[in-house]
Amino acid sequence: MGAIEANRPECGAAVVICFEWLQRPENAGKGHITWTDYRSKDAPDKIRIIHHKTGEFVYHPLEHIDPNTGESVRLYADAEEILSHLPRRRVSMIFDPQCQSYKANRFW
Repeated sequence: MGAIEANRPECGAAVVICFEWLQRPENAGKGHITWTDYRSKDAPDKIRIIHHKTGEFVYHPLEHIDPNTGESVRLYADAEEILSHLPRRRVSMIFDPQCQSYKANRFW
């Protein structure tokens, strides 16, 4: 949440995407994760990610149904909390306030 408090949600989101969904930093800001990949109309409980080495797209679950209660449980609640602070500037999720691509070697 430090990136959110520093008013840099893009950095926090890039970290979440890389850590939770095993994306490389250079892919986080190059359009490999887009708003249409995240909880889309066709897959409202998933995120579509790309495997860097194979180029294969897969749908990764963001929630599951608790077998005891039948309730939906978010698997990445903390990560999605960080993503909720991310402004929708373009199709790609990660752009800085000047709509520049994420650079892995700098903190805006």
